Amino acid sequence: MVGKSFYLIFLILFQCFFYLIGESSIKIVEKGVAKSLIVIPSVPKEEISLQNRIDEVEASSILQRYINLMSGVKLDIVKETDLKNIIIENNKIVFKSEKYVGYNFILIGDGDLTKKLGIKTDLLKPAGIMIKTGQNYIVITGAKEVNGGGVKKAVFELLEKLGCRYLWPGEVGEMIPKKETIEIDGIDIVYNPPIPQRGVRWGNVLSDRPLSGLEFLGIITKDEFGKLFKEKGKNKGKTEWYQWYGVGGNFGISGGHAFSWVYPKYGKEHPEWFALQADGTRDMSKVPPERVRLCKSNKELIKAIAEYVIEYVKKNPNVKSVSLSPNDGGYASFCMCEECKKLDPPNAPKIKLTIFEKPGESKRYEIDYVSLTDRMVYFWNSIAEIVTEKYPDLLFVVDAYSVYSQPPVERKLHPNIVVRYVPSTEEYWNDWKKAGARYIFWRPNILHEGGARSKIKPHVMVNRLCKLMKFFTDNGTMATDFDSILHHWSLHGLNYYTVAKLVWNPYLKPEEIIKEYCFAFGKGAKYIEDYFLTIQDIIENKKEWEINDFKKLREKLKKAEEEVKDELEISSRINFLRTGLNFVEVEFLLDEYVTKKEKGEKIDQNEVKKLLDLHYLMMIDILLNNPYAVNIPYYIWGTGRFARWKSIGGRDYKAPEEIVKKFLSDEKIRMTGKENSIEELLSLYKL
Repeated sequence: MVGKSFYLIFLILFQCFFYLIGESSIKIVEKGVAKSLIVIPSVPKEEISLQNRIDEVEASSILQRYINLMSGVKLDIVKETDLKNIIIENNKIVFKSEKYVGYNFILIGDGDLTKKLGIKTDLLKPAGIMIKTGQNYIVITGAKEVNGGGVKKAVFELLEKLGCRYLWPGEVGEMIPKKETIEIDGIDIVYNPPIPQRGVRWGNVLSDRPLSGLEFLGIITKDEFGKLFKEKGKNKGKTEWYQWYGVGGNFGISGGHAFSWVYPKYGKEHPEWFALQADGTRDMSKVPPERVRLCKSNKELIKAIAEYVIEYVKKNPNVKSVSLSPNDGGYASFCMCEECKKLDPPNAPKIKLTIFEKPGESKRYEIDYVSLTDRMVYFWNSIAEIVTEKYPDLLFVVDAYSVYSQPPVERKLHPNIVVRYVPSTEEYWNDWKKAGARYIFWRPNILHEGGARSKIKPHVMVNRLCKLMKFFTDNGTMATDFDSILHHWSLHGLNYYTVAKLVWNPYLKPEEIIKEYCFAFGKGAKYIEDYFLTIQDIIENKKEWEINDFKKLREKLKKAEEEVKDELEISSRINFLRTGLNFVEVEFLLDEYVTKKEKGEKIDQNEVKKLLDLHYLMMIDILLNNPYAVNIPYYIWGTGRFARWKSIGGRDYKAPEEIVKKFLSDEKIRMTGKENSIEELLSLYKL
């Protein structure tokens, strides 16, 4: 059984504090002249790690860098021990120095001066932050020993209050306002994020899936694209996007598909441990190890897995959890042996179960069956019961996912089981808790919507994300693990931003998030808000996209651009959004031709070819020059190399070599994002 102390830790972690108190403002820079000094603690002490001191130094450098980018003024950074003849008098720092006469003090971290001012940081929980102003000082600090959050996150929070924004990777996505005078109103913030482990996965553009798309294009190598993607993601502030938002945090709970090791270790010796297939075999030799299905009722298999876990924990005594999540789907069916089927209650919720005719081959069909959750719970519980005899506090992470998303109907979960809840709806959450899930967290695939498979479209779901995050937080989520930011930033960037904001503060309102995002579009903000709200309305009402939708969205971007006129930086952000919109409109028009073909209507194949050539050149252009706008390699993989365009000659389509060579050799033929119609794009590429 898990100890009471472990349970209390979770209760404490979920507490958060957030409050503001108005005081007189503190000037950091005035009319291009420094008015503040950045102060960091001097020497590592026993109560704080060297890493925390390093974080404090980095935080001070980040603040110095952004203030310099905003004002052209570089604040001095000094150590506390370098400040002689300094005293605290009437809650004010008194410092006799000709160099820093009349200066304010920005105290980074929890140093001696902070303590002398009587500022206590004991209210800070893991990843918590504190920003507090006094008569002539700002204290910026964060919880010690954290992964995500802490003092650097406190600096980013202050920078946002000074008008900085970071919408997407790269210089265009970063807003650093130019100011001769920088000041902060009186403020007192102590904030502990209510979700201590805030996972938002950063999609790997060099993994197998996008690499298959990159190889299809054949324009640059994996290494070249890796360097290009990294270079295009750099910003003036030299800050990682996910670090800015405090994504991270870790208290030792992690999951994942766990049994890729079983077949290589036991495949030949124990074929009976693997799932009975439709062809009557249990042969998994043609199935990748990470996709192999197991016979969940086999007691010898359960015993072997339990022994494997015990041995692992013995070698890693500090581990808090292990995963028991089944392998993810592939060309293999779940076990249909009689013993496994006995574990599936007839009154369980009805599902469609995919059956592959032969393991390792794609030919398949569906049958009506019942949820497999009860058999999974039997499997998980059986392993947990054996292991906890030796390690009673070990936690076991499992998934509510796929054909075992719904809670069990007959079995209760072992008390040490942690459920990673994958559905993008709250429907089953509390029923899992009723089934015994004391520990549960949200691990959705919701960020895949709008572009992970087959098609890609603009996608906004701020309302939905806010509603779900509030629900899961109010109902006890101990962590998040979003899969994944897929790097379609021009189309889904607001969703990525929303998730990053919500894992830090799950109680933000949709209108707050959208306004904060659109703040970076200056005078054009109201039209950009309208742009995103229009997309969200289409998504929420499950409306099929129409050509008029693209026209309306173009008009909103055009109006925003007219408002900002010659403000190049803001215009570039609008152009970034238009790049994505242009790309998906071409895709939409090709889909329209497919629909006409299916209806038996006559189509102009020359017009189709022109659009296919345009689509292909746009992919190369975005890949090489604007890779964060749309993740082209992943898009190619997700569409099955444009499989749905087979009927119009678009599957595996590549533009003629002479057209591609002409494009690559002429640097003037490049999208700017200002192109406001398909006709302009065709003219640009000389099609």
